[in-house]
Amino acid sequence: MTKTRLDDLPVFGGPPSFAEQQHVGRPNLGARAKLLERLNDALDRCRLTNHGPYEQEFERRSAAMLGVKHCLAICNATVALSRSPFGRPGLPAK
Repeated sequence: MTKTRLDDLPVFGGPPSFAEQQHVGRPNLGARAKLLERLNDALDRCRLTNHGPYEQEFERRSAAMLGVKHCLAICNATVALSRSPFGRPGLPAK
């Protein structure tokens, strides 16, 4: 059902969009064994970030999914701004 009015939303009395309640804080972990295997591997390597193999894989796969040549994994918006032309006074924004 397409919701076009406020009354269509469940919070205002409309029908729910999903058969069961969706929780924002409940992650979709997929295959638990594969997740734990990768976490254990990252912990064994003592390399969680800073150009480690999983970060490189994440950047490569994200770039492919987005259809861009490069992708840079950043830990938060403050660091992202400091790495961008917008966060560096005197540098022109492209």
